[in-house]
Amino acid sequence: MPHLVESAKHKRPDVAENLVDFDVSLRERYVSKLRPLIKAEAKKNKCGHKTFGEAEVRVRKPKEFLRKNTRITPPKPEVDQCHGKGIGKPVPPVPKHVVPKAPVVQEKNFRADNVVNAMRSRARQPVPRYVLTRRGDTRLLEPSGTVPRYALKKGYGKVPKYLQKRLKDCQKQQKVEEEGKDPAETATRALSEAERTELIEGLKKNWEEAETAYQRLPLIIETPSMLRRKIMLEKKLTQLENDITFLEKHEYIYIYDDENSS
Repeated sequence: MPHLVESAKHKRPDVAENLVDFDVSLRERYVSKLRPLIKAEAKKNKCGHKTFGEAEVRVRKPKEFLRKNTRITPPKPEVDQCHGKGIGKPVPPVPKHVVPKAPVVQEKNFRADNVVNAMRSRARQPVPRYVLTRRGDTRLLEPSGTVPRYALKKGYGKVPKYLQKRLKDCQKQQKVEEEGKDPAETATRALSEAERTELIEGLKKNWEEAETAYQRLPLIIETPSMLRRKIMLEKKLTQLENDITFLEKHEYIYIYDDENSS
């Protein structure tokens, strides 16, 4: 292939006289003066093992495997076991850890125990049944009604305790009627004026305390507990008002005396 040279003489004749032929291939390449020194420095600091390894590595034979205790290890330096203030003094030996022996437990003879339990135990009795049909269908005997189940109980044929108590009350009532005394008259007494006044004052004091607690409730009740408290106070106030009205309306009031009623 002929060497091609770029030129503009044939395109611009007027400029061709001022142009100088410039051949790129004939120009000398620039080479640094320090190039040999740089190459020598790069080869000096490079090692083959740090890149791709050695060029040729000898392969070991199968019999040349690593054997026990053949590794070359450097000797360990001798160091005195002394630290801090006790330099030069012997260190006391470490106490040995003594494991306490477990107590000797006698082995249990399970075979002998099983034999004794089998001798003392009662034989398991079969569930009593009766044959219902000629084909051999059986049913349980106890719920059939043919066995005296309730007749064998301890309380069979005896009067229950609540009936005995009822009988005693009837006998006591009959004895009082025979004597001609009214049990209501013997068990009650008239309430005196002082007791009646004291009772009314106590009820009014309780009403004032309940009214104060009711007035302290918030106007807007949001929780269920506050709602229950409001209902309870309203019932209590109503009951106290009824009791006060009843005591103020009636002058003669009879009450049951605990001593006479017992």
